[in-house]
Amino acid sequence: MKIRPADRLLRIVGWLLTPLVVWAASFLGGWIGAAIGQRVGSAESGLVWLVGGAVLSGAGVFILWAVVVQKRALRRMVRLRKRILGEPSDAGSETWDGEERRR
Repeated sequence: MKIRPADRLLRIVGWLLTPLVVWAASFLGGWIGAAIGQRVGSAESGLVWLVGGAVLSGAGVFILWAVVVQKRALRRMVRLRKRILGEPSDAGSETWDGEERRR
C-alpha cells in the first residue's frame, strides 16, 4: 500500500504539532498555577501550584489531543489507519495469524 504525499505530510505535521500543543498547554497551566500560587502564603506552596498546573494541563491536553483529535482524523483516513494499526491489506497472501488465505 502506497502512501500519498499529502498523507505523509499530514502525518509529519501531526507528529511535530503534538509536542508543541502539549508544551503550550503546560506553559499556560503553569502560568495559571503561578497566578494562583502567588496568592498562597509560602513560596513552596506557590511552586507546587505552578508545577501542578503545568503537569495537569499538559497531561490533559495530551490525552485530548491524542485520543479525540487523532481518532477523528484516523476515522476519515482509511488508508492511513490501516497502515498505522496494522490491519491486513488485500495485497498479502497471509492472514493476521500467519495462515494462508483461501482464494
